[in-house]
Amino acid sequence: MASKNSRTFRLVDVMDEKGKLHVKVEGNGDVILIRPKGYGDNCSQNGHGTPILIELQNGVPTVYIWADINKEDFTHKITLENAAEAKREEE
Repeated sequence: MASKNSRTFRLVDVMDEKGKLHVKVEGNGDVILIRPKGYGDNCSQNGHGTPILIELQNGVPTVYIWADINKEDFTHKITLENAAEAKREEE
């Protein structure tokens, strides 16, 4: 059963394949964990891993991705620092 800080969404891709995406918000909304059905991370049991994590680091949204279930550490760290609207260059 999903908690009040947890939601499950249905995804449909361009080929009409359906899947589920579980999203959990921890703490005061400072960490978001995303688990597509059938995907996980190295240290979690099947059905419980979260290969995508989003958190603020020094006020900047940062995305961590575990793209290889056989690796314990994240494979990608993406900071959204340069996506800040305040950094938009004037034309």
